[in-house]
Amino acid sequence: MSIVDPSLSREMAAVPTGAAPIWPTVDRKRGVVYMMGSGGAGTVTVHNAADGRTIKTITVGGKPHQGGLDNTSGLMVVGNTVRSSNVITEQNHATVVNTNTDTISRAFETSPAPHGVAVDQERHLAYFSAVGDGAIVALNSENGQVLFSGVPKQAYGTSFGGNNMLTRQAATRRLFQVNTQSGAIGLIVVDEVTLAAEKVISFGATSPIPWGLWVDEPNRLLFAALPNSNTVGVVDLDTLTHVVNVPVGACPYAVTVDPERRIGVTSNQGSPAQNSTASIFDLCPIYRATGRPATGCSPLP
Repeated sequence: MSIVDPSLSREMAAVPTGAAPIWPTVDRKRGVVYMMGSGGAGTVTVHNAADGRTIKTITVGGKPHQGGLDNTSGLMVVGNTVRSSNVITEQNHATVVNTNTDTISRAFETSPAPHGVAVDQERHLAYFSAVGDGAIVALNSENGQVLFSGVPKQAYGTSFGGNNMLTRQAATRRLFQVNTQSGAIGLIVVDEVTLAAEKVISFGATSPIPWGLWVDEPNRLLFAALPNSNTVGVVDLDTLTHVVNVPVGACPYAVTVDPERRIGVTSNQGSPAQNSTASIFDLCPIYRATGRPATGCSPLP
């Protein structure tokens, strides 16, 4: 696991973690990072956020991909666990980890290949997207119990949707789910109360498939890593339209933004001829272009 200081554009440290690390979850209140280990025994490694040292390793089994943490209850929903299989229909389990004790609270059978997770911190609801059937499953994030589910991609046909990643906008109670169905490639906009599809946001004429997602709540923008175009796509959440692409490194996989410091960071997988990298980009030009109040940004000359 790399620890990067974006202000210095430097990797400060690289520390050992679980096999095939993917999608870290940060708990700022407790000062820890939970790294999903999708290889080997299937682990969640708990790291000290300050120096990266390992605090504990929790074996959940299978191929954990992403964790969604309720900051109040301390419960974290981890998708795609328990059974390690390359067959999507056999990856039909999820785990709830109690981060107060760093132990497994419960494991349960669910839609196949649960992957991306989004959490409503106010209402204590966790949502995850299942790759196998495109379902979005809602859980009570205070006790880990499943509440309801729906399949938004059905509005666009029955074909496989590759519905891996998920994020949400708290202000509008909308979910955004990656979709790869022909004619509907991009992000499905979903009403999180009914789990009904509202529309699809595409990212240009070549229809690049989004991957990692991040919502900038104060500025009402969504950022999507677009690996096939080496860019980050920006969506105006007021109009639900794609407005601009930001060039980054080769094959961006994940993206995060810090509105306070006005920077964004991508994790780039690279290529056979290029090592993995991190790209740091300035949010100020994006805020100006979309008419957002760019506090702390220099005014245009």
